Amino acid sequence: MIYRYFFLVVILVFFHSKLFSQELQLGIYSPIYSDPSYSYELLESNFFEYTYYGHLNETTRGRGKYEVVGDSIYFNFEPYELEEEFGSRYNLITDSKPFDGFLSVELKAYDIRDSIPLSQAWVGLSDEEKVPKEYFFTDEKGGLNFLVNKPMDKGFLWIREMGYQELKIRIDTIKSVSTEISAYLNPSGEFRIGDFKQSFRISQVSDTSFVLTNEDGNTTKLMRQMKN
Repeated sequence: MIYRYFFLVVILVFFHSKLFSQELQLGIYSPIYSDPSYSYELLESNFFEYTYYGHLNETTRGRGKYEVVGDSIYFNFEPYELEEEFGSRYNLITDSKPFDGFLSVELKAYDIRDSIPLSQAWVGLSDEEKVPKEYFFTDEKGGLNFLVNKPMDKGFLWIREMGYQELKIRIDTIKSVSTEISAYLNPSGEFRIGDFKQSFRISQVSDTSFVLTNEDGNTTKLMRQMKN
C-alpha cells in the first residue's frame, strides 16, 4: 500500500513538473479574437515586450522581464522612455527679463504631422507623476495664455488631447518672466507602462500556445504568430 501511494505521488509530481517546466517558446503571442487586441513578445533571457492596440488610434507599450513560478506567470513591467519617433515634442523660447515672481506662458498646441492647431486640448499643472485634477482648454487656434506664480509647487505642464500622446513639460526651472511654448503632439497615441506587475495562472502550454487565467477566472488562449 505504501509503495502504491509513493508510486502515485511520483506520477503526479512528474506530470505536474512536466506541465509547468515546459519552456515557453520565444515569439509573439496574441489572442485569436480580441477587440481591442494585444500581444506579448517573449524574448531571450526572459525579457518581454507588450503591445496593446486600443480604439481611437491609441497604442500602449510595455516591456520588462517575466518569470514562471509553479503554475503562475508574472510580467514585471519596467519603466522606459518611448523611442524618439513615437514621442510628442515641444519648443520653448524664453525672454531675457529678470525673474520677478511670476511666469507668463503663451502656449500653442499642434498636430506633429502637419502643424494643424489642436483646439480644445487639455492643459493643466501638476507634479511629474500625478495627473492634473483641473484643466484649461486651448482655443480654436490651439492657443492658451496664462500666468503661473513662482515658486511653483506644481512644476510640470501637462498637455493632453484625445487620441494623442500626452506631453509633460517641466517649467518650474524657467528663470525668465515669460515663455513661448510650441507643443507638437503625436497623433499615434503612444503610451507606455512602467512599474507594474501582472500575474496569471498559466496552463495548456505547448510549442504554439498557452492559456492565461486572470484573478477573476477569465481565461484567454494566446497563439504564437508563425513567421511566413
